[in-house]
Amino acid sequence: MLQYASVVAQEEKIPLNNVQMIQKGTSAIVHALCKQSMMKMGDTVTIAVSPVSYQWLLEKEMIATLSQYGFTPKLSSPSISSPLFFSLHPTSVSVAYSEPFRRSIMSGREIARHISLQYSAQIANKRTGEIYFSGEENWSSTDTIAYDDMHSLENADMPISIGKFTEEHWYENYFEPFVVIGATAVVIFLFFTVRS
Repeated sequence: MLQYASVVAQEEKIPLNNVQMIQKGTSAIVHALCKQSMMKMGDTVTIAVSPVSYQWLLEKEMIATLSQYGFTPKLSSPSISSPLFFSLHPTSVSVAYSEPFRRSIMSGREIARHISLQYSAQIANKRTGEIYFSGEENWSSTDTIAYDDMHSLENADMPISIGKFTEEHWYENYFEPFVVIGATAVVIFLFFTVRS
């Protein structure tokens, strides 16, 4: 019974919502920056995120990723005097959807979701003035989701999670039923005329 449940769960894989995808991308960017920097395991790192509206979204991922690498992350505050400073600033966060499409006539409509992040980052040692990294890091992901799930994957309270998509054409909803009915009528007509 448990094996069947796990197989069904794998087949009905629920896509991550847009906020979760942004957090996944943030983690990947911090991961890449940790590999590039000359920080040493065990170092205490003061982290800062700007603008303030992005702090709750990005700080958690920064702390988790830095902790995985063996660093001791601390949030920026006047009382923290860690020499290592890691700042992250989102310069571009976008969610875009493609034109809806169908894999076959009987399948539901789907769209391609493209999420791209571009962050400006700086990792520096404030005591020595040494800059370990200064520049931009990018991440992007494209996947396919059900058209009907699009709005449920967005968070209305977070404008960055709301994607831009092309409006569906007005004729799509009206034209498809006529094509199906017409094709069915042709098949029935041919069935009876070829038999006689």
